[in-house]
Amino acid sequence: MFAHKIRLKLDKPTSDIIDKRMNVCRLIDNLFIGEMFRRVGLRNQSKTWQNGIALKHLGRKKKEGNLLLSEASKKYACNIGYSYLLNGFGNKEFAHSWHLQHIAKTIVGLRGQNIVGNFKKWLIDHKGNPKKGKPRFNRFGDCRTVYGSLATSKKTSGKIILFNKDNGQIIWGGRGVDKISLDCIIDPGDKNTQLALNSTIKRVGITKENNKYYGILICDTDPLVKGKYSPKTNNIVSFDIGIKDIAIVTSDGKTYKLPLLEGLKDSARELNILARTIERRRRMANPQNYNENGTIKRGIRLTWNKTNNYLSALKKYKNLAYKQQQTRKNLHNNLIHWMMGLGNTFHFEKIDYRTWAKGLNKTQRRNMGLFSPGLFISLLKYNVLKYGLKIDEFSTYSTACSKTCICGEKHNKKDDIYICPVCGLAIDRDIKSAYLGLWVEEDKINHQRAKDNYDKFKERLNNFRTER
Repeated sequence: MFAHKIRLKLDKPTSDIIDKRMNVCRLIDNLFIGEMFRRVGLRNQSKTWQNGIALKHLGRKKKEGNLLLSEASKKYACNIGYSYLLNGFGNKEFAHSWHLQHIAKTIVGLRGQNIVGNFKKWLIDHKGNPKKGKPRFNRFGDCRTVYGSLATSKKTSGKIILFNKDNGQIIWGGRGVDKISLDCIIDPGDKNTQLALNSTIKRVGITKENNKYYGILICDTDPLVKGKYSPKTNNIVSFDIGIKDIAIVTSDGKTYKLPLLEGLKDSARELNILARTIERRRRMANPQNYNENGTIKRGIRLTWNKTNNYLSALKKYKNLAYKQQQTRKNLHNNLIHWMMGLGNTFHFEKIDYRTWAKGLNKTQRRNMGLFSPGLFISLLKYNVLKYGLKIDEFSTYSTACSKTCICGEKHNKKDDIYICPVCGLAIDRDIKSAYLGLWVEEDKINHQRAKDNYDKFKERLNNFRTER
Protein backbone atom coordinates (compact mmCIF):
# COMPACT_ATOMS: atom_id res chain seq x y z
CA MET A 1 0.00 0.00 0.00
CA PHE A 2 1.10 3.55 -0.63
CA ALA A 3 -0.40 7.02 -0.17
CA HIS A 4 -0.53 9.53 -3.01
CA LYS A 5 -1.33 13.22 -2.57
CA ILE A 6 -3.32 15.21 -5.16
CA ARG A 7 -3.92 18.97 -5.11
CA LEU A 8 -7.56 20.07 -4.80
CA LYS A 9 -9.10 22.97 -6.71
CA LEU A 10 -11.56 24.68 -4.35
CA ASP A 11 -13.48 27.92 -4.12
CA LYS A 12 -13.88 29.97 -0.93
CA PRO A 13 -17.30 28.59 0.21
CA THR A 14 -16.14 24.97 -0.21
CA SER A 15 -12.91 25.56 1.68
CA ASP A 16 -14.91 27.16 4.51
CA ILE A 17 -17.08 24.05 4.74
CA ILE A 18 -13.99 21.83 4.95
CA ASP A 19 -12.53 24.02 7.72
CA LYS A 20 -15.77 23.76 9.70
CA ARG A 21 -15.90 20.01 9.36
CA MET A 22 -12.26 19.67 10.41
CA ASN A 23 -13.05 21.86 13.42
CA VAL A 24 -15.82 19.44 14.37
CA CYS A 25 -13.26 16.62 14.22
CA ARG A 26 -11.15 18.65 16.62
CA LEU A 27 -14.05 19.15 19.04
CA ILE A 28 -14.84 15.45 19.10
CA ASP A 29 -11.17 14.59 19.55
CA ASN A 30 -11.04 16.85 22.59
CA LEU A 31 -14.33 15.40 23.87
CA PHE A 32 -12.92 11.91 23.59
CA ILE A 33 -9.65 12.90 25.28
CA GLY A 34 -11.47 14.59 28.17
CA GLU A 35 -13.75 11.60 28.70
CA MET A 36 -10.82 9.22 28.63
CA PHE A 37 -8.88 11.29 31.16
CA ARG A 38 -11.91 11.27 33.45
CA ARG A 39 -12.31 7.51 33.21
CA VAL A 40 -8.59 6.85 33.71
CA GLY A 41 -8.63 9.07 36.79
CA LEU A 42 -11.60 7.18 38.29
CA ARG A 43 -9.92 3.88 37.50
CA ASN A 44 -6.64 4.88 39.15
CA GLN A 45 -8.49 5.99 42.31
CA SER A 46 -10.51 2.78 42.64
CA LYS A 47 -9.58 0.21 45.28
CA THR A 48 -9.46 -2.58 42.71
CA TRP A 49 -6.75 -0.80 40.74
CA GLN A 50 -4.73 0.12 43.83
CA ASN A 51 -4.89 -3.45 45.15
CA GLY A 52 -3.68 -4.72 41.79
CA ILE A 53 -0.73 -2.33 41.86
CA ALA A 54 0.13 -3.46 45.41
CA LEU A 55 0.04 -7.15 44.43
CA LYS A 56 2.29 -6.54 41.43
CA HIS A 57 4.88 -4.87 43.64
CA LEU A 58 5.03 -7.96 45.86
CA GLY A 59 6.62 -9.88 42.97
CA ARG A 60 5.06 -13.26 43.69
CA LYS A 61 1.49 -12.33 42.82
CA LYS A 62 1.84 -10.63 39.45
CA LYS A 63 -0.91 -12.70 37.81
CA GLU A 64 -3.43 -11.82 40.54
CA GLY A 65 -2.41 -8.17 40.22
CA ASN A 66 -2.85 -8.17 36.43
CA LEU A 67 -6.33 -9.68 36.79
CA LEU A 68 -7.36 -6.89 39.17
CA LEU A 69 -5.93 -4.25 36.83
CA SER A 70 -7.82 -5.62 33.83
CA GLU A 71 -11.00 -5.83 35.90
CA ALA A 72 -10.70 -2.17 36.86
CA SER A 73 -10.09 -1.15 33.23
CA LYS A 74 -13.21 -3.04 32.07
CA LYS A 75 -15.30 -1.56 34.89
CA TYR A 76 -14.58 2.01 33.84
CA ALA A 77 -14.53 1.21 30.07
CA CYS A 78 -11.15 2.78 29.39
CA ASN A 79 -11.15 1.34 25.85
CA ILE A 80 -14.36 2.97 24.64
CA GLY A 81 -14.68 4.07 21.04
CA TYR A 82 -16.23 6.98 19.19
CA SER A 83 -19.54 5.18 18.71
CA TYR A 84 -20.25 5.33 22.43
CA LEU A 85 -19.42 9.01 22.65
CA LEU A 86 -21.59 10.03 19.69
CA ASN A 87 -24.58 7.82 20.48
CA GLY A 88 -24.65 8.58 24.20
CA PHE A 89 -22.40 11.00 25.98
CA GLY A 90 -21.26 13.03 22.98
CA ASN A 91 -24.61 14.14 21.56
CA LYS A 92 -25.80 15.37 24.94
CA GLU A 93 -22.74 17.48 25.67
CA PHE A 94 -22.34 19.09 22.23
CA ALA A 95 -25.94 19.30 21.10
CA HIS A 96 -25.56 23.11 20.92
CA SER A 97 -22.98 22.82 18.15
CA TRP A 98 -24.90 23.18 14.90
CA HIS A 99 -22.20 21.52 12.83
CA LEU A 100 -22.19 18.45 15.06
CA GLN A 101 -25.92 17.89 14.57
CA HIS A 102 -25.33 17.54 10.83
CA ILE A 103 -22.07 15.63 10.66
CA ALA A 104 -21.65 13.90 14.02
CA LYS A 105 -22.17 10.52 12.39
CA THR A 106 -19.59 11.39 9.76
CA ILE A 107 -16.82 11.44 12.34
CA VAL A 108 -17.27 7.77 13.26
CA GLY A 109 -14.26 6.01 11.76
CA LEU A 110 -12.58 9.24 10.64
CA ARG A 111 -10.54 10.61 13.51
CA GLY A 112 -11.46 8.02 16.11
CA GLN A 113 -8.98 5.38 15.03
CA ASN A 114 -5.93 7.60 15.53
CA ILE A 115 -7.04 8.90 18.93
CA VAL A 116 -8.06 5.45 20.19
CA GLY A 117 -4.69 4.09 19.07
CA ASN A 118 -2.79 6.85 20.86
CA PHE A 119 -4.71 6.27 24.07
CA LYS A 120 -4.23 2.50 24.00
CA LYS A 121 -0.49 2.99 23.51
CA TRP A 122 -0.41 5.46 26.41
CA LEU A 123 -2.35 3.09 28.66
CA ILE A 124 -0.18 0.08 27.78
CA ASP A 125 3.29 1.66 27.66
CA HIS A 126 3.00 4.10 30.55
CA LYS A 127 0.14 2.51 32.54
CA GLY A 128 -1.85 5.73 32.46
CA ASN A 129 0.89 7.88 33.98
CA PRO A 130 -0.21 11.47 33.19
CA LYS A 131 3.41 12.67 33.06
CA LYS A 132 4.61 10.30 30.34
CA GLY A 133 3.60 11.25 26.81
CA LYS A 134 -0.14 11.62 27.33
CA PRO A 135 -2.26 12.77 24.35
CA ARG A 136 -2.87 16.50 24.28
CA PHE A 137 -5.97 18.53 23.55
CA ASN A 138 -6.08 19.99 20.03
CA ARG A 139 -6.15 23.76 19.66
CA PHE A 140 -8.09 25.60 16.99
CA GLY A 141 -6.57 24.78 13.61
CA ASP A 142 -4.60 21.75 14.83
CA CYS A 143 -6.86 19.26 13.05
CA ARG A 144 -5.64 19.44 9.46
CA THR A 145 -6.12 15.88 8.22
CA VAL A 146 -9.27 13.75 8.05
CA TYR A 147 -9.48 10.20 6.68
CA GLY A 148 -12.51 8.24 5.60
CA SER A 149 -13.32 4.79 6.97
CA LEU A 150 -11.26 1.86 5.70
CA ALA A 151 -12.95 -0.05 2.87
CA THR A 152 -13.29 -3.71 3.84
CA SER A 153 -15.65 -4.65 0.99
CA LYS A 154 -16.80 -3.38 -2.38
CA LYS A 155 -19.78 -1.58 -0.86
CA THR A 156 -19.51 2.21 -0.68
CA SER A 157 -22.38 2.82 1.76
CA GLY A 158 -20.02 2.82 4.73
CA LYS A 159 -17.58 5.31 3.21
CA ILE A 160 -18.03 8.98 4.04
CA ILE A 161 -15.10 10.21 1.92
CA LEU A 162 -14.64 8.48 -1.42
CA PHE A 163 -13.01 9.10 -4.77
CA ASN A 164 -14.91 9.03 -8.06
CA LYS A 165 -12.58 7.84 -10.82
CA ASP A 166 -15.00 8.79 -13.60
CA ASN A 167 -14.84 12.56 -13.06
CA GLY A 168 -11.76 12.79 -10.79
CA GLN A 169 -13.60 14.17 -7.76
CA ILE A 170 -13.47 13.48 -4.03
CA ILE A 171 -16.94 13.33 -2.48
CA TRP A 172 -17.36 14.06 1.23
CA GLY A 173 -20.81 13.36 2.59
CA GLY A 174 -23.49 10.78 3.27
CA ARG A 175 -25.49 9.44 6.23
CA GLY A 176 -27.56 12.60 6.44
CA VAL A 177 -24.61 14.90 5.73
CA ASP A 178 -24.66 17.24 2.75
CA LYS A 179 -22.35 15.96 0.02
CA ILE A 180 -19.68 18.24 -1.37
CA SER A 181 -17.63 17.49 -4.50
CA LEU A 182 -13.97 18.45 -4.53
CA ASP A 183 -12.24 18.72 -7.92
CA CYS A 184 -8.75 17.18 -8.14
CA ILE A 185 -5.95 18.59 -10.28
CA ILE A 186 -4.75 15.45 -12.08
CA ASP A 187 -1.52 15.50 -14.04
CA PRO A 188 -1.78 12.91 -16.86
CA GLY A 189 2.02 12.77 -17.17
CA ASP A 190 2.65 11.91 -13.50
CA LYS A 191 3.38 8.18 -13.19
CA ASN A 192 2.47 8.03 -9.48
CA THR A 193 -0.90 9.66 -10.13
CA GLN A 194 -1.71 7.23 -12.93
CA LEU A 195 -0.66 4.29 -10.74
CA ALA A 196 -2.99 5.48 -7.98
CA LEU A 197 -5.93 5.96 -10.36
CA ASN A 198 -5.49 2.49 -11.89
CA SER A 199 -5.28 0.68 -8.53
CA THR A 200 -7.84 -0.15 -5.85
CA ILE A 201 -8.30 2.81 -3.50
CA LYS A 202 -8.77 1.54 0.05
CA ARG A 203 -9.10 4.85 1.82
CA VAL A 204 -9.43 8.55 1.01
CA GLY A 205 -8.42 11.52 3.12
CA ILE A 206 -8.26 15.31 2.98
CA THR A 207 -5.42 17.40 4.38
CA LYS A 208 -4.53 21.08 4.61
CA GLU A 209 -0.94 22.30 4.24
CA ASN A 210 0.08 25.97 4.02
CA ASN A 211 -3.51 27.05 3.26
CA LYS A 212 -3.64 24.56 0.36
CA TYR A 213 -5.90 21.51 0.29
CA TYR A 214 -4.88 18.06 -0.90
CA GLY A 215 -6.60 14.73 -1.32
CA ILE A 216 -4.85 11.60 -0.04
CA LEU A 217 -5.45 8.32 -1.86
CA ILE A 218 -4.32 5.18 -0.01
CA CYS A 219 -3.99 2.48 -2.66
CA ASP A 220 -3.70 -1.28 -2.44
CA THR A 221 -0.56 -1.60 -4.55
CA ASP A 222 3.17 -1.14 -4.27
CA PRO A 223 4.67 2.29 -5.03
CA LEU A 224 6.97 2.95 -7.93
CA VAL A 225 10.60 2.22 -7.03
CA LYS A 226 13.41 4.11 -8.72
CA GLY A 227 15.77 1.86 -10.58
CA LYS A 228 19.38 1.51 -9.63
CA TYR A 229 21.38 4.55 -10.67
CA SER A 230 23.67 3.76 -13.57
CA PRO A 231 26.51 6.30 -13.92
CA LYS A 232 27.72 7.25 -17.34
CA THR A 233 31.28 6.11 -16.60
CA ASN A 234 33.10 3.86 -14.13
CA ASN A 235 35.68 6.50 -13.22
CA ILE A 236 37.05 7.36 -9.80
CA VAL A 237 36.06 10.82 -8.57
CA SER A 238 38.45 12.28 -6.00
CA PHE A 239 37.71 15.62 -4.39
CA ASP A 240 39.12 17.91 -1.74
CA ILE A 241 36.47 20.01 0.02
CA GLY A 242 37.15 23.37 1.61
CA ILE A 243 35.04 25.94 3.41
CA LYS A 244 33.73 27.67 0.28
CA ASP A 245 34.96 25.60 -2.70
CA ILE A 246 35.65 22.05 -3.83
CA ALA A 247 38.42 20.64 -6.08
CA ILE A 248 37.52 17.60 -8.21
CA VAL A 249 39.81 15.32 -10.22
CA THR A 250 38.57 12.22 -12.05
CA SER A 251 40.55 9.19 -13.21
CA ASP A 252 40.01 10.14 -16.86
CA GLY A 253 41.70 13.52 -16.35
CA LYS A 254 38.79 15.94 -15.82
CA THR A 255 39.72 18.66 -13.33
CA TYR A 256 37.44 21.23 -11.70
CA LYS A 257 37.59 23.80 -8.93
CA LEU A 258 34.06 24.96 -8.20
CA PRO A 259 32.29 27.05 -5.55
CA LEU A 260 30.56 24.83 -3.02
CA LEU A 261 27.35 26.86 -3.14
CA GLU A 262 26.93 28.83 -6.33
CA GLY A 263 24.03 31.27 -6.18
CA LEU A 264 23.30 31.13 -2.42
CA LYS A 265 22.21 34.47 -0.99
CA ASP A 266 23.73 35.24 2.40
CA SER A 267 20.81 36.34 4.58
CA ALA A 268 22.87 36.76 7.76
CA ARG A 269 22.41 40.54 7.88
CA GLU A 270 18.63 40.30 7.45
CA LEU A 271 18.41 37.50 10.04
CA ASN A 272 20.44 39.54 12.55
CA ILE A 273 18.19 42.58 12.06
CA LEU A 274 15.08 40.45 12.56
CA ALA A 275 16.57 38.80 15.66
CA ARG A 276 17.20 42.22 17.22
CA THR A 277 13.69 43.34 16.27
CA ILE A 278 12.18 40.24 17.90
CA GLU A 279 14.13 40.78 21.12
CA ARG A 280 13.22 44.51 21.32
CA ARG A 281 9.52 43.80 20.81
CA ARG A 282 9.57 41.05 23.42
CA ARG A 283 11.33 43.35 25.87
CA MET A 284 8.82 46.17 25.29
CA ALA A 285 5.84 43.86 25.86
CA ASN A 286 7.30 42.22 29.01
CA PRO A 287 9.22 44.82 31.07
CA GLN A 288 8.30 42.98 34.29
CA ASN A 289 10.42 39.97 33.28
CA TYR A 290 13.71 41.90 33.11
CA ASN A 291 16.08 43.20 35.77
CA GLU A 292 17.37 46.77 35.88
CA ASN A 293 20.59 45.74 34.14
CA GLY A 294 18.62 44.25 31.23
CA THR A 295 18.99 40.56 32.09
CA ILE A 296 16.06 38.15 32.34
CA LYS A 297 14.87 37.35 35.86
CA ARG A 298 15.76 33.87 37.12
CA GLY A 299 14.32 31.59 39.77
CA ILE A 300 10.66 32.42 39.17
CA ARG A 301 8.10 31.36 36.61
CA LEU A 302 7.67 34.07 33.97
CA THR A 303 4.65 34.82 31.79
CA TRP A 304 5.45 36.24 28.36
CA ASN A 305 3.03 38.44 26.43
CA LYS A 306 3.35 37.90 22.69
CA THR A 307 2.14 40.88 20.67
CA ASN A 308 1.10 40.73 17.04
CA ASN A 309 4.20 42.71 16.00
CA TYR A 310 6.40 40.21 17.85
CA LEU A 311 4.68 37.22 16.22
CA SER A 312 4.89 38.75 12.73
CA ALA A 313 8.63 39.41 13.11
CA LEU A 314 9.16 35.87 14.45
CA LYS A 315 7.30 34.44 11.47
CA LYS A 316 9.46 36.42 9.03
CA TYR A 317 12.61 35.19 10.77
CA LYS A 318 11.54 31.53 10.60
CA ASN A 319 10.49 31.79 6.95
CA LEU A 320 13.76 33.44 5.91
CA ALA A 321 15.89 30.92 7.82
CA TYR A 322 13.91 28.00 6.37
CA LYS A 323 14.24 29.38 2.84
CA GLN A 324 18.02 29.69 3.17
CA GLN A 325 18.26 26.20 4.66
CA GLN A 326 16.30 24.59 1.83
CA THR A 327 18.19 26.56 -0.84
CA ARG A 328 21.50 25.35 0.61
CA LYS A 329 20.28 21.75 0.60
CA ASN A 330 19.01 21.95 -2.99
CA LEU A 331 22.29 23.43 -4.27
CA HIS A 332 24.27 20.68 -2.53
CA ASN A 333 22.06 18.00 -4.07
CA ASN A 334 22.44 19.53 -7.54
CA LEU A 335 26.23 19.44 -7.24
CA ILE A 336 26.17 15.85 -5.92
CA HIS A 337 24.00 14.58 -8.77
CA TRP A 338 26.29 16.28 -11.28
CA MET A 339 29.31 14.60 -9.64
CA MET A 340 27.61 11.20 -9.80
CA GLY A 341 27.58 11.62 -13.57
CA LEU A 342 31.40 11.75 -13.54
CA GLY A 343 31.96 8.32 -11.99
CA ASN A 344 30.81 5.62 -9.62
CA THR A 345 33.54 5.65 -6.93
CA PHE A 346 34.29 8.61 -4.65
CA HIS A 347 37.57 9.20 -2.82
CA PHE A 348 37.81 11.89 -0.11
CA GLU A 349 39.37 12.53 3.26
CA LYS A 350 37.57 11.80 6.50
CA ILE A 351 37.38 15.16 8.31
CA ASP A 352 36.45 16.02 11.89
CA TYR A 353 34.65 19.33 11.36
CA ARG A 354 34.64 20.33 15.02
CA THR A 355 38.41 20.06 15.18
CA TRP A 356 38.67 21.88 11.87
CA ALA A 357 36.53 24.77 13.16
CA LYS A 358 38.74 25.28 16.23
CA GLY A 359 41.62 26.53 14.08
CA LEU A 360 39.50 29.06 12.16
CA ASN A 361 38.82 32.72 12.85
CA LYS A 362 35.35 34.18 13.39
CA THR A 363 34.68 34.95 9.70
CA GLN A 364 35.82 31.51 8.58
CA ARG A 365 33.61 29.79 11.16
CA ARG A 366 30.62 31.82 9.99
CA ASN A 367 31.33 30.85 6.38
CA MET A 368 31.66 27.23 7.45
CA GLY A 369 28.17 27.39 8.97
CA LEU A 370 26.79 29.10 5.87
CA PHE A 371 28.33 26.80 3.21
CA SER A 372 28.04 23.61 5.36
CA PRO A 373 30.70 21.24 3.96
CA GLY A 374 29.59 18.68 6.57
CA LEU A 375 26.05 18.72 5.16
CA PHE A 376 27.48 18.16 1.68
CA ILE A 377 29.35 15.05 2.83
CA SER A 378 26.29 13.62 4.62
CA LEU A 379 24.09 14.17 1.54
CA LEU A 380 26.75 12.58 -0.67
CA LYS A 381 26.89 9.47 1.53
CA TYR A 382 23.08 9.22 1.49
CA ASN A 383 22.89 9.39 -2.33
CA VAL A 384 25.78 6.97 -2.80
CA LEU A 385 24.14 4.38 -0.55
CA LYS A 386 20.77 5.00 -2.20
CA TYR A 387 22.03 4.30 -5.71
CA GLY A 388 24.54 1.57 -4.86
CA LEU A 389 27.76 3.45 -5.67
CA LYS A 390 31.09 3.17 -3.82
CA ILE A 391 32.90 5.35 -1.29
CA ASP A 392 36.53 5.27 -0.14
CA GLU A 393 36.86 7.61 2.85
CA PHE A 394 40.49 7.59 3.99
CA SER A 395 42.20 8.97 7.07
CA THR A 396 43.54 12.53 7.03
CA TYR A 397 46.28 11.64 9.51
CA SER A 398 47.80 8.81 7.44
CA THR A 399 47.58 10.53 4.04
CA ALA A 400 47.95 14.30 4.72
CA CYS A 401 47.19 15.09 1.06
CA SER A 402 47.27 18.87 1.54
CA LYS A 403 50.82 18.77 3.04
CA THR A 404 52.32 16.02 0.87
CA CYS A 405 53.89 16.53 -2.54
CA ILE A 406 53.53 14.12 -5.43
CA CYS A 407 57.16 13.13 -4.93
CA GLY A 408 56.43 12.13 -1.31
CA GLU A 409 57.95 15.09 0.59
CA LYS A 410 55.88 16.99 3.16
CA HIS A 411 55.61 20.77 3.28
CA ASN A 412 53.59 22.37 6.12
CA LYS A 413 52.96 25.85 4.68
CA LYS A 414 49.30 26.56 3.95
CA ASP A 415 49.55 28.75 0.86
CA ASP A 416 47.03 28.52 -1.97
CA ILE A 417 49.85 27.56 -4.36
CA TYR A 418 51.83 24.56 -3.19
CA ILE A 419 55.57 24.83 -3.97
CA CYS A 420 57.67 21.79 -3.14
CA PRO A 421 61.16 22.73 -1.79
CA VAL A 422 62.60 19.42 -3.06
CA CYS A 423 61.32 18.86 -6.60
CA GLY A 424 60.16 22.45 -7.27
CA LEU A 425 56.57 21.49 -8.18
CA ALA A 426 54.19 24.50 -8.21
CA ILE A 427 50.48 23.62 -8.27
CA ASP A 428 47.19 24.60 -6.70
CA ARG A 429 47.04 23.00 -3.24
CA ASP A 430 43.43 21.81 -3.46
CA ILE A 431 43.88 20.36 -6.96
CA LYS A 432 47.01 18.52 -5.79
CA SER A 433 45.13 17.06 -2.79
CA ALA A 434 42.33 15.82 -5.04
CA TYR A 435 44.87 14.31 -7.46
CA LEU A 436 46.66 12.41 -4.69
CA GLY A 437 43.29 11.08 -3.51
CA LEU A 438 43.04 9.10 -6.75
CA TRP A 439 46.03 6.97 -5.71
CA VAL A 440 45.10 6.21 -2.11
CA GLU A 441 45.20 2.49 -1.33
CA GLU A 442 44.44 1.17 2.17
CA ASP A 443 44.73 4.64 3.75
CA LYS A 444 48.14 5.28 2.16
CA ILE A 445 49.16 7.23 -0.94
CA ASN A 446 50.83 5.19 -3.66
CA HIS A 447 53.40 7.83 -4.66
CA GLN A 448 54.91 5.65 -7.35
CA ARG A 449 51.63 5.49 -9.28
CA ALA A 450 51.06 9.21 -8.71
CA LYS A 451 54.49 10.00 -10.25
CA ASP A 452 54.05 7.63 -13.20
CA ASN A 453 50.67 9.11 -14.19
CA TYR A 454 51.45 12.77 -13.48
CA ASP A 455 52.50 13.52 -17.07
CA LYS A 456 49.06 12.45 -18.34
CA PHE A 457 47.29 14.81 -15.87
CA LYS A 458 49.81 17.68 -15.83
CA GLU A 459 48.18 19.91 -18.45
CA ARG A 460 44.67 19.59 -17.02
CA LEU A 461 45.84 19.98 -13.42
CA ASN A 462 47.42 23.31 -14.25
CA ASN A 463 44.47 24.46 -16.42
CA PHE A 464 41.52 23.32 -14.31
CA ARG A 465 37.96 24.38 -15.07
CA THR A 466 36.00 26.77 -12.86
CA GLU A 467 32.58 25.95 -14.34
CA ARG A 468 30.68 22.71 -14.80
